[in-house]
Amino acid sequence: MRNSEPIHILYMEDDSGLARLFKKRLGRAGYMVDIAHDGEEGLAMYNAGCYDVVAVDQQMPVYSGLEVIRILASQGPLPPMIMVTGSGSEQIAVEAMKLGAGDYIVKDVDGGYLELLPTVIERVLQQRRLLEEKQRAEAERERLLVAEREQRLLAETLAEVTLAITSLTSHEAVLDEILRQVRRIVPYSTANIALLEGDFLRVAHWQGYEAFGAKELISGLVQPLDDFLLVAEAVRLRKPVVVLDTRQEPRWVVLPETAWIRSFLSVPICLHDQVLGLLRLDSDTPGTFSAEDAQRLQPLANAAAIALENARLFGEVQRLAITDGLTDTYNRRHFFELAENEFNRARRFQHPVSAIMFDVDHFKQINDTYGHAIGDQVLRVVAERCRESIRDIDILGRYGGEEFAIILPATDLSGALSVAERLRRSIADVPIPTERDDVTITISLGVASNAQDVAALVNRADAAMYAAKQAGRNCVAVK
Repeated sequence: MRNSEPIHILYMEDDSGLARLFKKRLGRAGYMVDIAHDGEEGLAMYNAGCYDVVAVDQQMPVYSGLEVIRILASQGPLPPMIMVTGSGSEQIAVEAMKLGAGDYIVKDVDGGYLELLPTVIERVLQQRRLLEEKQRAEAERERLLVAEREQRLLAETLAEVTLAITSLTSHEAVLDEILRQVRRIVPYSTANIALLEGDFLRVAHWQGYEAFGAKELISGLVQPLDDFLLVAEAVRLRKPVVVLDTRQEPRWVVLPETAWIRSFLSVPICLHDQVLGLLRLDSDTPGTFSAEDAQRLQPLANAAAIALENARLFGEVQRLAITDGLTDTYNRRHFFELAENEFNRARRFQHPVSAIMFDVDHFKQINDTYGHAIGDQVLRVVAERCRESIRDIDILGRYGGEEFAIILPATDLSGALSVAERLRRSIADVPIPTERDDVTITISLGVASNAQDVAALVNRADAAMYAAKQAGRNCVAVK
């Protein structure tokens, strides 16, 4: 209802004299009045204009007052309406009220009803105001109820999500669970988690891209932040980025392989103000994501950050439990566990398996001459050069002190001798730089192949190593 403008009234009346009196009386009261001389003209004027109140006389050409009310009611909610009837037509007024009219007034012969018009008009306007206030209150109540239900469901979902994610210890399992739970809160076409590594983002996990022929693109994708302004903004500001339509966003990087992406949402995964990565959602429909979606996902991203950190710490604890702290090689216990598994696999598939044992010659002399700190540095370099000389599938462990052991899967004696000699030269031919001086060292190596079990294989390689020492050191021996 308009408050700053005069009330605009449409009056349908075929008696031109009464219409003039009606308009004159209401004009003195500050109302604006338009006159229609029959029901058909009145309906046309109503549909073309904007009226606050409609008054209809019952006796009119073409359409009667009741017929006008019925027609307007069929088109939608009725405006505030007043039925004007002749004396003795109260039944007509009752029918009009049943159809939705707000009030009625009865003409009298001396025109006294005209003085009642402002009161009746104000009454129907007040009824409309009360009705609108009631409707607004009900709509607000429903909105609050819906918002409360959404918040409750979101809180329950986030509690379940947080419990599920934080209970996982595998990094891969955490990432998979995050994307699975995200879909419950904000549906998407595709999604990925990209972890921040310096000035690059590496896609660590993804879902849905195979349906769009983008599996090869997304798998292991590494993106420089400088090339993608939107994701760089999310990282720099630690705030979500929402793109309603990628074709209307000048900063969106257009790639043929991702031309199907029409809406985009990126939420930072932060821990203690440090960005660990981004949770990124794509949709093939414009306008899919909103700022409200970003708000709903932020608590999940926060839980994901904690879960990722927990998984990292758990992984670090697990790594420390199986790793030698000085050389970052497997410790003796885990070395034998892996060696046992590999030996059983080789026996099952009838593949050869070999072992190398070696230690640093005269290592006590290095410690006595340079100190234990330099001795530790020498062992770390020896382990690193050993890793450079063997394959990823080979198993390297610190056997004890300055002794190391290597298991070589699918390698016969000849191949093992080649590896041992390559390793010997990598140590003997290149001095090791330390904080004090370049230290030249040598190693003695023993090689064995095809024993009955792991213990026998390692023992034979150990015996061959001692044979190499007895032969003058800095050489390879076989048992």
